[in-house]
Amino acid sequence: MFLSPPVHGVPTTPGSTSRATPPHPSRSAGPGILPPLRHAPAGRTPSYALAVTCPFPHYAGTTDTSGKGCGVPERNNEFGKFGARGTKGHEFVARQLDDLAGFIATPIHQRRGLLARLHYLTRTDHARQAAREAGLTVTDRTLKAWLDGRRSPSRKNLERIETAYRTVRRQNVARYLLARLNRRGRGTRVEFHPLNQSQVPRPHQRYVEFRTLNVRRWDRIVSAWTAGDDARLDDVWVNDAVIDLGSEWGQYEYVSNIGFAA
Repeated sequence: MFLSPPVHGVPTTPGSTSRATPPHPSRSAGPGILPPLRHAPAGRTPSYALAVTCPFPHYAGTTDTSGKGCGVPERNNEFGKFGARGTKGHEFVARQLDDLAGFIATPIHQRRGLLARLHYLTRTDHARQAAREAGLTVTDRTLKAWLDGRRSPSRKNLERIETAYRTVRRQNVARYLLARLNRRGRGTRVEFHPLNQSQVPRPHQRYVEFRTLNVRRWDRIVSAWTAGDDARLDDVWVNDAVIDLGSEWGQYEYVSNIGFAA
């Protein structure tokens, strides 16, 4: 069961992998779906074709300032210039992997949550070493005082405990999650919910559909998530997953949600 909700105004058919074709401007598609077809000079592509095949310049409330045109897919620049709203897909992927990791739900500011994290980080010598490598470098005496309730961690140490706990937990579950996501080469079905164009002026709105994709290569994605490397996760999510959506992959760099289960 997927955790991602449907997006208002975008058809979502669970399990469907079909790709709808944007209506031609001459048909009754409603105002503002695509710009009007203009006569193109000899040897140049009509503007309607550009609107369909090139998702980057002014697409869905974004602009492309790379100057490279439509020859090669590019990432979106100046996202939201015309009012489009969305989040980079890798951020939703990280959140979903965090949910699947099963982090302790009780906040660290509560005694119960603090003790649960400290017990997780100190239960074995291996756990203690992993915690130190993750930045929790206090002495064993201090750890024992925290566990016994004789002392309370400072705000900075609470942040260090939380960071160390999440890092160690990710490392411990990464192998299990990777096996579940790769499924011996069968991969995992991922839902891409389009960005929100409700605040984009009608002339700049574009048809962006709900898509699904079976992602088979999760190794680098899980590795970047485990390391907490946001920039690397962004890069590998695009290169190992999003570009497999085809020539329109740039439309899904920013989305309203990403859904998958393991």
